[in-house]
Amino acid sequence: MSRRERRWVWLAGLGLAALAYLPALLRLDASGSGDWPWFHHQWEAARVALLRFGELPTWDPHHCGGVTAWGQPQAQIWSPTWWLTGLPFGSVIGAKLFVIGHYAAGFAGLYTVARRLYRMTAPAAAVAAAAWALGGFFAWRGIGGHATFLSFHLVPWALYGFRRGHDDVRWCALSAGALALMLFEGGTAPFPFALLLLAFDGLASGRWRALRTGAIVGGLTALLGAARVVPIARALTEAPRPTPLRDGLELHELLHALVARHPHPDFFDHHPWEWMEYGAYVGVGVVLLALLGALLALRPGRRHLLLGAALFGALALGARGESWPWPLLHQLPVFEQLRIPSRFSVLLTLYLGLLAGLAVDASRRALLRASADRGLRLLVVAMSWAAALGVSLDVVEQHAWLARRWNEAPILGAPASRFHLVDDGEGYLSRTKSYPRMHLGTMRCYDPVPWGEVEQLWRGDRPQGRVDADARLLAFRRTSRAFSLEVELSRPGDVTVNQRFDPDWEVSPGDARADRFGRLVIALPAGRHSVVARHAPADLGWSWLLTLLGVVCALTLWRLKRMPRAGNPRAIRGPRPGGGHA
Repeated sequence: MSRRERRWVWLAGLGLAALAYLPALLRLDASGSGDWPWFHHQWEAARVALLRFGELPTWDPHHCGGVTAWGQPQAQIWSPTWWLTGLPFGSVIGAKLFVIGHYAAGFAGLYTVARRLYRMTAPAAAVAAAAWALGGFFAWRGIGGHATFLSFHLVPWALYGFRRGHDDVRWCALSAGALALMLFEGGTAPFPFALLLLAFDGLASGRWRALRTGAIVGGLTALLGAARVVPIARALTEAPRPTPLRDGLELHELLHALVARHPHPDFFDHHPWEWMEYGAYVGVGVVLLALLGALLALRPGRRHLLLGAALFGALALGARGESWPWPLLHQLPVFEQLRIPSRFSVLLTLYLGLLAGLAVDASRRALLRASADRGLRLLVVAMSWAAALGVSLDVVEQHAWLARRWNEAPILGAPASRFHLVDDGEGYLSRTKSYPRMHLGTMRCYDPVPWGEVEQLWRGDRPQGRVDADARLLAFRRTSRAFSLEVELSRPGDVTVNQRFDPDWEVSPGDARADRFGRLVIALPAGRHSVVARHAPADLGWSWLLTLLGVVCALTLWRLKRMPRAGNPRAIRGPRPGGGHA
């Protein structure tokens, strides 16, 4: 791939993504529906902390009676991609830029994998990239507000760096960087899914060097991702999320998800989730091309594509029996806290896209061999590009009508005179996106971490601290990650603060603890006190230092001289005809 081709691929990805999301872009201030209000809320809480109070957004006082934003597994506010989109452009426009940027990255990533690792022609690579990066999996999850799933678009880059790392360890930095970025983007599913894909790819390669590559990528990812791995592990240790095996698909239902834009009328009689958890449209044409590609993949050097489609297709079928892949995988750490196995269709469609690309190239070669006339040969080339364009427009069209669901009210509201919890009723999720800007909070919880609601918190514009009858609360002021209060006590006593307790709260003077309801309580001696409290995660400093060390190691690795090997030192070694990938 030339530099010019790389540039055009990124521009094509951006153009297709913008076309897919055109209805949302035409209404820039309209916010998203589904789960998007939850992510708008997180982004807005971080912007308020940084821009209004000048604080790091380690605590979210506006949600669930106050919870850690530092340990939130789905937090995207620590990612450099959020600092480039959400912080400068806002929580709605920034989210749309975030979406489009990821679509372009996914398109360019799988195109690069197809071109550089599988030697596909440009139109065949475009078929693979468009079918996957703009397919129904991302259409339904993206519109439905599964914002953390956007980092699945980084999977091809992790795979590309991993595969090239077998022969040139510098590329391990790219793979580790993509994996770490998934963590920073809240990729609770993309990260373990990507690890599973790399493990499969390494085993299928049959090369001992894959072990070395895996060790380097794993160690570097652990360092780069330390600022997310450590706080998330602490949070999930405090509030683990057990996920029972609830769902399984029939083979014909999985096929339906690949070729249907809408669910079958009887689909929900057998499944607990909405269609957005199953839809993975790539179209009948891509499925037929992938079937042809599966026949071509039976030859040495391509069998791993067929095995990958079979493995991740079986995982997407879910709990079909005790010895089925998903129930077995669900017993492993991390995977035990994941649910909805139909999400493995994102990796299934990646392999289907590559198989379809093989079929396009094989058809093109066969027609070119049979065509001696220059005009006919040009027609064959044009037909291969027409296939790429047809697949692209087909998947984009599904996005276009789904993107009209970006039709919710903008984020509005002036800040209240003092912070307090509101009395939430039906439909609170659509309002919670505005609470940070309004300097309000809720005790309601819409969170993947099962914190549980603290019912003994109080609502309404009332003092946010309570003291004994013979004591006086003179003042209380709250920012995002801190609060201060003035209190006068005639004897030693407690101040009960209207928020959830977290062990990372530091108070001075006094001692912080949780009462029997889980509220934050500050024990003080008699007298008049000016108390300052601040959320200061114990791992904040050293986990960032580990991440910084990882950045230094990655940059150092990337700047190493290329390791020599036999043969052409500039060639990129693909799967070997007689060995390599099975």
